Formats: sequence, C-alpha cells, structure tokens
Amino acid sequence: MELAEDCESTTEKSNVAGNGAIETQENAAQSWLRGATFREVLGSDVSHKSLFVLLSGVNGEQGVLLMNKSAFSEDANDINAILHSAELLEVMKNDIYGSYNAIVAKYRQEEKFIINETAEDYRTITVEYIEKFQMDLKWVYNILSKECEAERILFEDPDPYNGFILAPDIKWDSVSLENLYVLAMIHRRGVRLKYDAPASSTLAAVLLDDVINNLKIAPDYYRRATLSFTRKNSDKLLQMFREAGRCEA
Repeated sequence: MELAEDCESTTEKSNVAGNGAIETQENAAQSWLRGATFREVLGSDVSHKSLFVLLSGVNGEQGVLLMNKSAFSEDANDINAILHSAELLEVMKNDIYGSYNAIVAKYRQEEKFIINETAEDYRTITVEYIEKFQMDLKWVYNILSKECEAERILFEDPDPYNGFILAPDIKWDSVSLENLYVLAMIHRRGVRLKYDAPASSTLAAVLLDDVINNLKIAPDYYRRATLSFTRKNSDKLLQMFREAGRCEA
C-alpha cells in the first residue's frame, strides 16, 4: 500500500508540473502574439472558415497563425439566443416557393451510401427518377430568358442549341472573389445530364481538363462510363436503386 501511495503521489506531482508547463507555454505564446506584426495572408479555406497568416515577432522571428471560426452550437437554447439577438444584413433574396419537404430533406444530415451508376442504370433507373421527382427548374428558365438576375450574367453564348449562360451562384455574397463560383446553364431544354449531383456528393471532383480529354478520346465517354456518387439514406433515387437490386440496403 505504501508503494501505491508513493506512486499516486508521484503521479499527482507530475500532473501539477505538466499543467504548469502548459500554462507557461500558453502565456509565452500570448505574449509573443501581442507583440507580433502582420506580414502576409498565406491562404484561406472558405469551406472551413479558416485563415492562415504570416506574422513576425519583435526580434524578427516568424510565426504562422491559424485562424478558425468556432463551429455553431447545436443546442436549442443557443440557437434561440442567436435568432432573438441577431441583426441580419441582407445580401440577396433567394425566396423558395413550393417543394418545401424536398428543401428540408436537402439540409437534413443523414447517413450516405455509394451508388455506382452504370449506363444501363442511368437509362432504366435514373431517367425515371428525373422525370418523376426533378425539382422545379423555373428559376433556371427565368435566368435564361433574362426575366430575373440579368445584371448578374457574366457571359452568354446565345446559340439556342449549343449556347449557354455563365452567372454567379446565388449563394455568392457579391463581394469576396475567393468565394466566387459560377453556374453554367445551357439554352437547350430537355437535356438530362449523366448525373445532376453537385461535386460535394461525388466521390471525387473531376478536373475540367480530364473531362475534355475523355470526350476527345470518346465523344460518348460519359454515356458509357460508370460513375460513383453518394445519396442520403432517405433519398428516393437510392431507394429505387435498392428496389432494382443495384445497391445494398
């Protein structure tokens, strides 16, 4: 028992010493940061709300500061506090009418499953899904006809068969170029893409150069290729693949 007591005492002293060392390091870091000078923004990660900054200390030594915004709390009380105290600055209106259940399902977090879609799967399963459950595309047609957001169009090829419009995504804040990404909308209607999933739902984003090279090798490459993407557990397309025996439950 004496040995056990000695061991416990030694451990407690070690923890105290360790905590003191950590506190000393934190104080030193805070002191260095207060005297540091900004030099350069090394980079940023928009998706993670991160900024990487180069600093220099009073003696010329360099340091990299990683700045990350804290994640939102999922506690109901915290969310209510934000709703009741926030002052919102309107950047753009994007009112959604109809298809409310589909919009809610889009943002609900669920387990995802991989679908390996062959050309035959597309013809026998996916096309039926698109015809039955495709969301309203009126907002796209309004842009193509310039009934709305005409001032946001960056480029247009007016050819009715091969032409298209480039416009900033509606989620862009119209300020930060780092956040800018655009949508390409073709004038020809009734064209179904091999798949309509955004890059965040695919297993890997495909480089534009790779797409062009694949089409040069075989113009019908993407009509014959097997493409993999993910769908949420409650997604109707995933259910249809399961019913056809093309995806495990």
